[in-house]
Amino acid sequence: MIPEYENILSSIKPPLADVGFCLIDNSDFLAEFETTDGWKIKFEGERYYRPLIEISITPPEEDDGYSVRILMECFWEVKGGKSTPPTAVNQANFINERLRGWISKKENYEIYYKKKNEVIGG
Repeated sequence: MIPEYENILSSIKPPLADVGFCLIDNSDFLAEFETTDGWKIKFEGERYYRPLIEISITPPEEDDGYSVRILMECFWEVKGGKSTPPTAVNQANFINERLRGWISKKENYEIYYKKKNEVIGG
């Protein structure tokens, strides 16, 4: 990971490790994590417009991931309340707090996620 993103990556490792994610790949602009039961996370840093990042999570045995930023919006829309800013640390904490509950049950967010993703052109 380039130095500009290494600090951000270092800040999300502890909350992800707490729920079983291990770093399995780390290149200049991409880091990948995985759990023993098949959950995957991609941390992607934008090459030209720094320091923009995207964190996505992919359920076991699936190919397509979900933007954690959009999942956060869906969660707060479904549960009510106000979303926290989608910083890298907030996204990692969101995964830490909700992976084994809300995130693991796609029926909690799949419809809302598709709607939000269509609105932003995903």
